This record gives sequence, structure tokens and C-alpha cells, in this order.
Amino acid sequence: MEQNHTKRTASRLAVLKRQMFPPGTGNQHLTTEDTCGIIAYIGDKEQAVDYLLEGLKVLEPRGYDSAGITTIDNDARELVTSKFASVETTSNAISKLEKSASLHLTHTVGIAHTR
Repeated sequence: MEQNHTKRTASRLAVLKRQMFPPGTGNQHLTTEDTCGIIAYIGDKEQAVDYLLEGLKVLEPRGYDSAGITTIDNDARELVTSKFASVETTSNAISKLEKSASLHLTHTVGIAHTR
């Protein structure tokens, strides 16, 4: 199971890198490690937090020291932000975000980042 997740993640990172740094754009000298990661989701019925956490996990192998998620509910009345800095390892910020996912459950629009 872990090996399949690793292959999926590597494949998603390859796609992400091609989209971020397409050949002929002059950005080939940059690497994915040179940039922060930003993921966004706009939905109608499905909760955004699942997509945002999955996107952060795709970016996870790049390393980071913090991560955050902000979502908004369907009525655009409630904005919720969760953000954490990594303490012991570079990946515990995402683990902390996963534990706070219940704060975002009914929200269908959101953005997440790693830094």
C-alpha cells in the first residue's frame, strides 16, 4: 500500500513539475524546491479540505517548514484558517492540519500552501 502511494505521489509530482516549469518557458533553472506550494479547490458539493490535504501531500516530498489551509463555507459567511509550523520533522505540519480538518468539513472552497 505504501509503495503504491509513493508511486502515485511521484507521478503527481512529475505532472505538477511539468505544469509549473514547461519546456521553453525559461524557467528550467528553477526547481520545485525553489518555490512554495499553493493548492486551491473550488467546489459545489464536495468538501474542499480533502482535496487540499491531498494536494499538500503531493507537495510534501519537497520539504517545507509550515503549511496552512483556509476555507470558506457555501454562503461565504465563515472563513476558517488552520496553520502550523513544523517542529520535529518537515512533515508534521501536514499531520497537524489533518487533525484540524473537522473545522473545514462543510466548506467547499479553499486554498492551501506549504512554505
